[in-house]
Amino acid sequence: CIRQVQSCTWHSQEILPPTLRRGQNDNCETREIVVIFLNFYKMKKISRMLIFSAVALYLTSLWNKGFRINFNPTIFIQIVLLITVFYYFVMPIARLILLPINWLTLGFLSSILYFLLFYFFITRFSLVQIKPWDFPGLTFYSITIKSFHVGYLLNILLSSLSLSFIINFLEAIL
Repeated sequence: CIRQVQSCTWHSQEILPPTLRRGQNDNCETREIVVIFLNFYKMKKISRMLIFSAVALYLTSLWNKGFRINFNPTIFIQIVLLITVFYYFVMPIARLILLPINWLTLGFLSSILYFLLFYFFITRFSLVQIKPWDFPGLTFYSITIKSFHVGYLLNILLSSLSLSFIINFLEAIL
């Protein structure tokens, strides 16, 4: 390299493509651009996780009257961070550990696991209020859903399913 050796010292040689590693191609500028791009990509992914979690929380609070969120900025950011950690870090680890049992139960264990972990996070950190409520009913063209009472555990299940569906839907389309 024309520059000092310091600028060509890489802490993350293993993430570079083999042709850009030291000794095979000494083009420092190219390596710098690749590392900047990789760091930008990682930050973009983390930002998407946070935004998807925030949107999922907001949309769930709109339709679910028993799912109450305090929209104070500090509390809302804490909730978003908690949901992001839950869906993007805790759940993949739990799925990996319980993969053989999940295959045997055809995915039923995964649903139970979502419910139990979501219940643990909600009761442990108490940033979200989940209460029983009365669903007023819904009519969409010729399809009618009658009104009924949504209990506490059913509301936790509906909230968990809603958050995971919205996050997965946003990941699929964007």
